Parts: sequence; C-alpha cells; structure tokens
Amino acid sequence: MATPYSPVPNPTPVTRNYSPTWYAPTGRLPVIVDGTETIVNPGDSMTAPPHVVHEFWSETADTEFDHEIRPPLRHWAMFELWHNLETAGTHPLAHAA
Repeated sequence: MATPYSPVPNPTPVTRNYSPTWYAPTGRLPVIVDGTETIVNPGDSMTAPPHVVHEFWSETADTEFDHEIRPPLRHWAMFELWHNLETAGTHPLAHAA
C-alpha cells in the first residue's frame, strides 16, 4: 500500500528467522501481520513472529517510527541500499502502480 508519504510501494515480505518490532513515538503506523492490521500509535509497539507475511507504511508526514529486527542479520545494509536507490530515483519499484 503506497501513501503520499511512502514513496515506494512496500513489497510484502515474509519474516524468515527473525522477528521485527515497530515502535511509533509520533503519528500512526499501520502494520499488517499475517493478514491482521494493527495501528501502532505513540507509546505502542507491534512484533511479528518469524515466518509470517508483514508490511507497514506511514499514513502521515509526521509519523516517526523505529523498526527493530532481531537478530539483525543484514537488514541495515538492505535499508541503506533501498534509501540510496530511492534517493537516486532508481529503485525498481519507485514507479510501480
């Protein structure tokens, strides 16, 4: 689901051997885990268990969130790559519908 504040449609990933957790200090962060949507509000958190489909996006420009992945694996490098591709306008999903 893409929003005006989410420049790239988020392909729906499946957790492997890790559990991501989302925290939202400000704004609203919709998170879908295994088909169930939850809104992470300020002070809330949401954790996806391993081996489930998940996605998240920002609905408002003032949303800030922390995305923690345990164990971290190589996710930092993946997010840096996505950021660099988006900044350069070359992300393969940047112009997807």
